Amino acid sequence: MKKALLTAYVVMLSFFGTSQELLETYALDVGTWSEYLQDWIWEPRKKCNVNFLFQGDIIISNDMAESTYYTYETLILTEIEASWSAIDEERRNCIVSMKYNSNSGNYFIVMYSDVCYRYIW
Repeated sequence: MKKALLTAYVVMLSFFGTSQELLETYALDVGTWSEYLQDWIWEPRKKCNVNFLFQGDIIISNDMAESTYYTYETLILTEIEASWSAIDEERRNCIVSMKYNSNSGNYFIVMYSDVCYRYIW
C-alpha cells in the first residue's frame, strides 16, 4: 500500500508540474563522506520539523537555510525510488531523492559530494 502511494505521489509530481504538494518530515540524519572508508559517516538522528513544497521542478524547504532545489533531470523513477539531478539556491549541484523503505521509513534525501541530508517522513 505504501509503495503504491509513493508511486502515485512521484508520478503526480512528474506529470503535473503545476500542482503543489507538501511533504512533512519529522527526523533528520546528516552524513559526511569519508574518502578513507568510501562510505557515509552518519551523525545521530535528530528530530526536525522541515517541510518541502513541490512546485513543478522546484522544491522549497522551510529549513534554516530556506533551501530551494531546482531539478532538471530525472535519474531514477520506480515504484520505490525517484531521484533527480538538481541545483540549490547557492548554485551547488546535488541529487534529490525520495525513497520508500518499509523497515526504516520513507526518506527525502539531498546529497552533495561531501554531505548528505536524509529527512524521514
